[in-house]
Amino acid sequence: HALLTGYNANGVFWDKVYAKGENILAGPIKIFYNNKELTTDKEKWVTKDKDLAIRKSFHSAPGLKLEVKHEYEFDGMCKTTLKFMPNKNQKVKDLYIDIPLKDSIAKYFHHTGFGIRSNPSKYIPQGKNVVWSLPYVPLRYPSYIWFGETFKGICFFTDMTPILFDNKSNIPSHQFIRNKNKVTLRIF
Repeated sequence: HALLTGYNANGVFWDKVYAKGENILAGPIKIFYNNKELTTDKEKWVTKDKDLAIRKSFHSAPGLKLEVKHEYEFDGMCKTTLKFMPNKNQKVKDLYIDIPLKDSIAKYFHHTGFGIRSNPSKYIPQGKNVVWSLPYVPLRYPSYIWFGETFKGICFFTDMTPILFDNKSNIPSHQFIRNKNKVTLRIF
């Protein structure tokens, strides 16, 4: 009932994502490496069938190349595979994805918990800048997080826990950031 009904591929991810006929994004979804947005070098559609579409794209930042494969299924789900290829040994200061939703859509959030029946479902706090932050704790990374309103929203899930590059830096795993007319989910 609340599945996404369309994507506008642009860059690494999308600049429009539709739910129930409305673009719910407040801007493009972006990925940053060492505080710089990756640039798109090449993109192409590999497959366009009735039940599956596959898009490959290639991106770069100083010291890093990224290959992305999006597999869109008939039900609106998109599986994204990221392949990071550093040029050589790199010092990674930060690596994160920003997903900006319209403020009018971004009301609630839900993520997997850290034990049975412990999945938090809450309102996204009001305020400006970082309004919610989840500390990174090894083996307690929420592999699923959703935010939106009752019938429109976006979900991010992963099949693996990312390994922090520097576990002494107190980097959070997820944050909600409120600015102007958007709420951004930042995933580290």
